[in-house]
Amino acid sequence: MIEIIEEENVIEYIADSYGLFHQELQLIQEMSELTQAITKTMLCINDESLKGNVDEEIADVEIMLEQVKYLRGNQDNVEQIKSQKIDRQLRRIKDAGREADWKEIFKAEYDQLKIRYFGLMNMCGKWDRNELNFEPTCPRGTYELQLEAMGNYMTILEMRAIMEGIELDTTASTN
Repeated sequence: MIEIIEEENVIEYIADSYGLFHQELQLIQEMSELTQAITKTMLCINDESLKGNVDEEIADVEIMLEQVKYLRGNQDNVEQIKSQKIDRQLRRIKDAGREADWKEIFKAEYDQLKIRYFGLMNMCGKWDRNELNFEPTCPRGTYELQLEAMGNYMTILEMRAIMEGIELDTTASTN
């Protein structure tokens, strides 16, 4: 029989039942599922059946975020940081003034992501060939997850660029 828990304590009860490590891993999985759902809706613009999936994944991510914030005890700090970031973004919007500015920032963000993505890919290739001059501290799977996330983000930026008429240099970089 399920114990009756006050509504405000449900998130804490669930979080305490699994612990921080497990819930952070679950958060990573839920964020990945949200990324996939959003990507699918962007690729299938006229498919309304996918909208509910995005809503479900947003709910999953928000539930996991609440648990992780509770377990880390950083809810107040996160709220303060969110407020600062919102204020900063509002100032940027106010100060931007020209459309070209945001497009150049968008291009720079894409270029930096591409440099980092291919740099990490290059490192993993050297790892596979036993050519690294250092010992990685993270398991290989962690780097694979990072490459996947970076690749997904790069794809999203490329799709946005097409939709917003921004020309990107999408050639692969091996440097």
